[in-house]
Amino acid sequence: MRESLQRQNSKEELLQQIGGESQFDFIIMTFCESIQEDTTLNEVFKGMHVDTMVDLMNGLLDAALEMYSSRTVENEDNRNRIVLKNYALFEMGLNKGHLEKMKVHYEAALRDSWVEDKVFDECMQRFEYLEAVFDHEGKEFEQTAVADKKAVSRFLNARCA
Repeated sequence: MRESLQRQNSKEELLQQIGGESQFDFIIMTFCESIQEDTTLNEVFKGMHVDTMVDLMNGLLDAALEMYSSRTVENEDNRNRIVLKNYALFEMGLNKGHLEKMKVHYEAALRDSWVEDKVFDECMQRFEYLEAVFDHEGKEFEQTAVADKKAVSRFLNARCA
């Protein structure tokens, strides 16, 4: 992850530099349409209605904009807030590998919106911070899911015996 020596903008400042809420909404819509066309992301998003995806991606990208430094990744309260805000995505199995694929679509959506280079770089850096959170918390979520499946399996085996 790149760590900038410059002062990072607040989420609100960055939104203004992007072009405001309506421009951010356009970026989200472009991002979602691109994801829906990506067959490599079908395992997560296939058949999802665009309105549902927009809501989920709005939460995801909003969380990314809140990630202003690597310290926000290291803070457990920040990570927990991101997990709660994006719990449905974790439940769907979204992981760092999916986010890496989605990053390409986010880059394209930002480019399509003619975002200035320094704003583009800051948005991408914050997305990378979010990837780190999904990497860490996604592993925790997967381990919990595996443990739950094993417990159910043991219960069913004991019940059948």
